[in-house]
Amino acid sequence: MTIQQLRYFLALCQDLNYTRTAGRMYLSRQALRLSIAALEEELCGPLFINVRNHLALTEKGQRFRTQAAPVVEQFDRMCAQAYQDIRSPALRLGISVALVPSYLPMLGDVLEQFRQQYPGIPLETTLLSNDAVCAQLQNGTLDAGLVMDLGGCAAGLARTALTRHTAALLVPRCSPFWGRSSIAPAELDGQLLLVPGLAPEPLAPLWNTLRQAGARPKVEIGEQYYQVLYRTQERNGLAYMFITHNLCVVKHISSNIMVMYMGKVVEYASKEQLFEKQYHPYSQALLSAIPLPELRRDRERIVLTGEVSNPINPKPGCRFAPRCKYATEKCMGQDIPLVEVEKGRKVACTLYT
Repeated sequence: MTIQQLRYFLALCQDLNYTRTAGRMYLSRQALRLSIAALEEELCGPLFINVRNHLALTEKGQRFRTQAAPVVEQFDRMCAQAYQDIRSPALRLGISVALVPSYLPMLGDVLEQFRQQYPGIPLETTLLSNDAVCAQLQNGTLDAGLVMDLGGCAAGLARTALTRHTAALLVPRCSPFWGRSSIAPAELDGQLLLVPGLAPEPLAPLWNTLRQAGARPKVEIGEQYYQVLYRTQERNGLAYMFITHNLCVVKHISSNIMVMYMGKVVEYASKEQLFEKQYHPYSQALLSAIPLPELRRDRERIVLTGEVSNPINPKPGCRFAPRCKYATEKCMGQDIPLVEVEKGRKVACTLYT
């Protein structure tokens, strides 16, 4: 017999309805029946009886209810007192801005549920960049973190990240390795390698392979994953086509941005132009989803409604139209061309044609 079984029993005593009680206690009707059946077996007799399709307590059930209720009340008082006595340090949780709100729409509810379930553990939450969460987890500033693996920026936390995959090298056009589909480890002897400042374990397979081949490259460590991309770009004059859903990263790594919806470019602009003002309704909704640094601070967000177009066999016309509040008949039947709305800026929308 457990406290949880007693809670289920007392809840059923109030409702006298398995379906209603199961929903209230967040479990299946069958699970509730099994819990009550286990109690009845342990007490050697039925606690409930079905009278004319209505559930009622048996005499044994009534006696047991008077005994179970004070037990549960006493247990709850003991738990409340224990939580007050516990002086637990705050749990420092870092959350990547790449995850909210799109990938964690219920984050606020989950955090509130944690606070209610563990009132003795203060929870300190901080919104950070993906790299910052990883770095602070490694140096001990954070106790826990929620991150998105955007091509390796979280690899420092995955100790087997490269054990089953070959390492990929980014090289400039002037490099002797340009156009090569593979490079022998020995060929990297004396070459300059710029690598992210991750924990050593993820890159251990690469270092072991180089050591076995007798190769000694010149290694330069970057503090963060994206810093490697920045510095490689600056040193070699590289242009990246960087595809991501992380708008915060786009803002820092890109010069010009194409916003796409279901395979079609809907807006093209410099990063300064796009983050200052958005013309296309989809771009407006996209940028409104960028969270503010404070979890408890509200931000006006454009919530899209309507049905998503069929991506396999899309109909002619604007593919965003079924979800756009400005959609008219002009948006249907033919593809919308990109038109220049200001110097260096193009939009595919009938609002500007």
